[in-house]
Amino acid sequence: GMTPFDAVLHSFTTVATGGFSNHGASLGHYDSWAVQGTVIALMVLAGTAFSFYTLCLHRGPKSMFAAMLKSTEWRVYIGVIVLFSATIAWLGRPDHPDISTSIRHSLFQVASLGTSTGFASTDWNGWHEVSRALLLLLIMSGACVGSTSGGIKLARVTILAKATVSALRRAASPRRVTVVKMDGVSISESIVSSVIDFALLWTATLILGALFLTACGMTMIEAVAAAGTCLGNIGPGLDRFGPAGSFEELHSAGKVCMSALMLLGRLEFYALLVALVPKFWKD
Repeated sequence: GMTPFDAVLHSFTTVATGGFSNHGASLGHYDSWAVQGTVIALMVLAGTAFSFYTLCLHRGPKSMFAAMLKSTEWRVYIGVIVLFSATIAWLGRPDHPDISTSIRHSLFQVASLGTSTGFASTDWNGWHEVSRALLLLLIMSGACVGSTSGGIKLARVTILAKATVSALRRAASPRRVTVVKMDGVSISESIVSSVIDFALLWTATLILGALFLTACGMTMIEAVAAAGTCLGNIGPGLDRFGPAGSFEELHSAGKVCMSALMLLGRLEFYALLVALVPKFWKD
């Protein structure tokens, strides 16, 4: 049902998880399963690590699907999409004419924010508070490592969860030797440490950015969502700055702050921050 121009434009911005649309209502302009279902599938594919597609080219689809099913991160990725979509669809039943529409919008928004694409099929600001909280978590988590999505990335989130469980087991049994594993392979302490460092840096930047945006006139929930959506390179935030609004009214200082957050999020911090260290240039 799309025009050829719209089809090309939206395919580019979907696969690149960019989320730009030439309609003010975003994908809500096309209120149908046909269009939005296709975009959902493409967003899920775009949030998957591109190494799987390389494997498909070299060894065929069977090897690709086998590798996907063995991947802990990919299973977590699909599990999050299914679980969050089902929860939001159930909570959103009163807001939609039928369960099919509720499932379509919930699945679309979970895929859109979870992959940092940023398309909107509807204005989710009026949704249940639990649904909004789940969408905020998706803004921060991102999709798979090796994809074009932003956020912390699910592989890091999974390693953090496993490291936390490992630490609790050691606390309960100090003599116990625990190893963090991903896909059956032991992860070195240095990698676990680097993941923790990245997560702490990401969270600290989110908090500082949110505090600065609060000083620029945002409410706290708006500031946290705005800082998260910039670090994740997503687009829409919550409340006044949700999918039906824009950041046009924000103070210029706030826009500069958000621009810096977008750069940090896209470069994943280290590439930009290392360049600011004087020793980097001396060496």
